[in-house]
Amino acid sequence: MTIIILLKTLGFYYLTVSFLMLIRKGTLDLIKQSYSISRLFNQGIISLLFSILLLVLYHDFIWDRTVIITIIGCLGLIKSTILILYPDYIINRLNNMTIQLFRIRLFISFLVGILLLYAAFK
Repeated sequence: MTIIILLKTLGFYYLTVSFLMLIRKGTLDLIKQSYSISRLFNQGIISLLFSILLLVLYHDFIWDRTVIITIIGCLGLIKSTILILYPDYIINRLNNMTIQLFRIRLFISFLVGILLLYAAFK
């Protein structure tokens, strides 16, 4: 039961945030202006906490709904480690990002949201 709630929550989150960021103009410029090394460090710490929580709760590689949460937890662990250890690299990549690449990433996030919701309502 909790896996379905988690899949629905993450699915609606990815779907909503990526859709709103796609339709809003100037989102990439706003993100570029707001990032700093301290913010990336704090974001990495919080992301690490939630990724570890996901992996502790759903750490089995059984090929059902829980494997999706396990994969998200593993990717979150990698992301948070990079955010904590290499914030200058992240800021450099963000400053060099084009609007087309940003929209492609948002579209992929939108598809991940659809996948999570499909797994939750299946």
